[in-house]
Amino acid sequence: MPLSKWLSPYPKSFASNEQGNVVIMFGIAIMAIMAAVGAAVDYSHGNSVKTAMQAALDSTALMLSRDAAATPDAQLDASAKNYFNALFTRGEGKVTNVNASYATTGGRSLTVDATVIMNTDFMKLFGVPQMTLTSKAVVKWSNTRLRVALVLDNTGSMSDSGKMPALITATNSLLSQLKTAATTNGDVYVSIIPFAKDTNMGANNVSANWLDWTEWEDEPPYIKSNKPSNWEQIGPGSSCPFSTSSHGFGCVPSPTSTSTTSSIPSSGTYTGYICPGTDSGTKVSRKDGVRYNGCYTSVQASRNIATGSQASCGTLANCTCTGNGSNKVCAQSYYTHNWVKNARSTWNGCVNDRGDETAPNSAAYDTNVTAPSANNRGRAIHLMPSSRNGTELRLEHNEQFR
Repeated sequence: MPLSKWLSPYPKSFASNEQGNVVIMFGIAIMAIMAAVGAAVDYSHGNSVKTAMQAALDSTALMLSRDAAATPDAQLDASAKNYFNALFTRGEGKVTNVNASYATTGGRSLTVDATVIMNTDFMKLFGVPQMTLTSKAVVKWSNTRLRVALVLDNTGSMSDSGKMPALITATNSLLSQLKTAATTNGDVYVSIIPFAKDTNMGANNVSANWLDWTEWEDEPPYIKSNKPSNWEQIGPGSSCPFSTSSHGFGCVPSPTSTSTTSSIPSSGTYTGYICPGTDSGTKVSRKDGVRYNGCYTSVQASRNIATGSQASCGTLANCTCTGNGSNKVCAQSYYTHNWVKNARSTWNGCVNDRGDETAPNSAAYDTNVTAPSANNRGRAIHLMPSSRNGTELRLEHNEQFR
C-alpha cells in the first residue's frame, strides 16, 4: 500500500481532534498575561518616579516663588533646572526638560514643569522601551493683601547678650523679603508694635501728620494737680521743689539736660527755670523712664498782704512791711510759673502707645482707640512722640510696600 494512501486519514482526524488545544490556547494567553504583568510593574515603577518628581517640582516652585517677580525669565529657567536637578535623585529617570514661567494675567502665578524619561524593564519586550513622565507645580498669589504685624520686644532686658542687634537684623531681613515679594503698591502692609511702649521712627519724621504731640509737650501729669506747697516761693536759687518720693522725679539744670541739680539756676540762660528730671514711675507708673519736654519759668511779682497801722506779715515768707501808721503796707514777693515746652526739633524720634481717637487719655490709656474708618482713619493712626530713656528699637516706618 502506498505511504500516501496510508497517511491520508490522519490529517482529517488531527484537525478534528480537541484533546491538545488547551496547550495551544495557554501558549497564546501567557503572552498577554506577561504583557499585563510587565505593564503593571513598569507603571508602578513609573508612578514612584513621578511622585519623587512632583515633590522636587513643588520644592523648586516654592523656592523660586520668593524672588520670581524680580527675576528675569532666563535666570528663572536656569534656577529651576539647578534646583530640580539637585532635588530629583532618582537615577533611573533621565531629566530632559525643566521650564519655569512667571505670569501676571488673571492673578500672579509661577509654573514649573519637567519631563523625565524612564527605561522600562518588561514593556521593552513588547516594543515599549521607554516611558515619558511629565508633571508641573503651580504657585499662585491670591488677590488678598498680606497684613503682617510684628510685635517686637524692646524692653531693657533686650540690651543683654546681643539680643537687640539680633532682633534688628532679623526684622530688617524679614521686611526686605516682604518688600521684594510685593510687586504692586499695597501688596504688603506691615505694622510694628513694640512690646514695651516705645519705638524709634526716626527724628526726621518730626513733621509727619500721624504724630500727636499733645502728651509730649504737656507738663508732668502728677504736678498738674499736686503743686508743691511752697510753689509760689520757688525761684532762682531755691532748692529743687521736686523729689522722687513725693513727685516721681527731681530737677535738671536745663530743658534737655541729663544731669541732676539740687537747686534752681540763679544765673545764665535758664535762670529761674524749674525743669523736671526723668520720671521714676513711682507716682504715674506709665511714665517710668520718661523725660519731660519743657520747664517751668519763674517770674517774680509782688502783692499787698495788709495795710494800715495793724498790718503784719505774720508767718509769710518773703514778706516785708514799709511805712507807719495808716500808711503802713505789708507786701509779699512771689513767683508765677508757666510751662514752656521744648522745640519739637529736640524730639529723639521715639513714639509710644496711642490714646483715644482725639488725644492721649490717661484714664483709658491705649484701650479705646477707635477702629479706622472713612471718617477717622487719620486720627486713629496717630502716635505719641516719646522721650523715654532706655533701649530703643530703630526701624524705618513703612505703612505699605510696593
